[in-house]
Amino acid sequence: MRCKFCGKKIKKNSEICICCGRNINEELGTDDLIDAMPELRDDFDIISKMQAKDKKKKEKKEKRAKHKTRRIVIAITLVVLILACVAVGMLLFKDMNQTKQPEEQELTTSAIEAPFQKRFAGANFTDIKIVDAESAKEVINSAKSTFNIKDVDSEFELKSETKVGNTTIYRFGQMYKGIPVYGGEMVIMADEQGTAYALNGAYVTTDGLTTTYKLDKGSASAAITESVNSMGDDYAVTSGVSITEIEKVVCNVQNKTYLAYMANVSGYNTNGVYISYHVFVDGISGNGIGAVVTSSFENGADITQDLVEESYIYEMITANDKFNWNDETIPNAEEPISITEVEAGNASAYVSGIKTAVDNAYKFFNSSFGWKGLSGNGESFKVYINSNEYVEKTLPTEKAMYTNGKLMFFREDMTLGEVDYNTVVHEYAHGVMANIVGFSGTMACDENAAIAEGLADTFAELAEARLTGVAPDWIHGERNLAIPGEGYHISTSTAATINNMQNCYEYSTIVSHMAAYMSEYVSDISVQEEFWFKAMCMMTRYTDFEEFSSILEAVTQEMHSNGRIDEMQYGSIMTGIEMLGASEQDLYSIE
Repeated sequence: MRCKFCGKKIKKNSEICICCGRNINEELGTDDLIDAMPELRDDFDIISKMQAKDKKKKEKKEKRAKHKTRRIVIAITLVVLILACVAVGMLLFKDMNQTKQPEEQELTTSAIEAPFQKRFAGANFTDIKIVDAESAKEVINSAKSTFNIKDVDSEFELKSETKVGNTTIYRFGQMYKGIPVYGGEMVIMADEQGTAYALNGAYVTTDGLTTTYKLDKGSASAAITESVNSMGDDYAVTSGVSITEIEKVVCNVQNKTYLAYMANVSGYNTNGVYISYHVFVDGISGNGIGAVVTSSFENGADITQDLVEESYIYEMITANDKFNWNDETIPNAEEPISITEVEAGNASAYVSGIKTAVDNAYKFFNSSFGWKGLSGNGESFKVYINSNEYVEKTLPTEKAMYTNGKLMFFREDMTLGEVDYNTVVHEYAHGVMANIVGFSGTMACDENAAIAEGLADTFAELAEARLTGVAPDWIHGERNLAIPGEGYHISTSTAATINNMQNCYEYSTIVSHMAAYMSEYVSDISVQEEFWFKAMCMMTRYTDFEEFSSILEAVTQEMHSNGRIDEMQYGSIMTGIEMLGASEQDLYSIE
């Protein structure tokens, strides 16, 4: 037998090879096989290299697998992070969308809950010396916390600067991002030394109000028409309807502030009465918000007077059978009245009397207050003179009115008699007050309208006294203003109850009676004129009898301090103011 290790012959059944010394019973290893069969060495080398290469591939593959797993984990992590960021972003966007400004939201109405703030201050309410509009604005700035005003410079613009005697009254209109705020204003009175005597403020809160209109002017006009057609009572216009001057405004109604459109509306209501008013619709939804009357009426008696002519800045107009007050597209519906013919005496006493009366009304307000025409700056205006035949047959036989920059006089027959001068000045005064204060008309049926009516009566009496050189008789038409008849008032201890136009007249005598009372102690007409014009200039369209009393107190103190009324007159006037019975608030200081 041979040794399986070295291949040499050995004895049978030998366990140890005498040649190599190996135990025949041991197992052959790889090296033994290679030694036994040298021809396999190269194959084993190849196999060994292949195994090493496979091992490297396996290791590399395992390494790649680990890298791939790591990349997948990283990718998944990134995706999760991105999704988390998107989710957080969406939540933030949703939260921002809920808290962003109203103009960025999809609104169905512009209305925001916002209080309307009014405040009157007099008697040492500021130490700031007022020498011009800028220093007057500083006074508003000093009182801004009282009204919660955010920025005086951007929210208020000077509307007028009216000098009356040695006093200047500054009126600032409220603005909201360039949009006028209806009724929002600050009025300040100061004497020539710069001493401030009163501040009257009406402020509309606008925090959070949108500035983005959904409606354009065309759709706003349609919405206004719809709103007008849905109105009832005295506001329902049934014929001759006219909608003009649509403009953007901010208004406050029942403690809600709106981004709105406003238009002048006029025509005949269901009672056949010509009416004009401002109507408001929401600039977002187009829904109606409300209306404010702008027309005032006056019935007058026939009184013939020899009046002095004055140059005119107005047009006199009558109508023919094609006439409609508001439709200016109808050709030849309005016929101008030749001023030359009137001055030559080729007109009825009624027509020529109205021209003369308007001339003198213009002269009165110009010479006494420097107020030229209705607007104060000499702009032309229209005076309509018409028979009911061409207007509205249901109108009373005599009626006069002011509305939307126009004076109107009606009569059944324009050939009979002259018009009462008081009546013309009364309506002219309404036009002046509307341009200065923006008073509501008689048909508004509130205390403000009653005060305006009383002031118109007062200016009419003073104008007549100025013209004739005789003290006022305080007789206006058939009414005795010094001693009002049954149903008329000289004081009110509680809120006035005004439900109709007649109530306005009944409460208007609170003002005119006070004027008649004052004239007993102050005979100088110029002092009386100054007193009432200052009082009127300090008012807003929201002034009621309580505030009116405070205004009269402030004016009295200012005129007394500047020597326009003496000590006795001061005491008498203050007593008269207390007799009004409406002043429950004392003058106070704004801090």
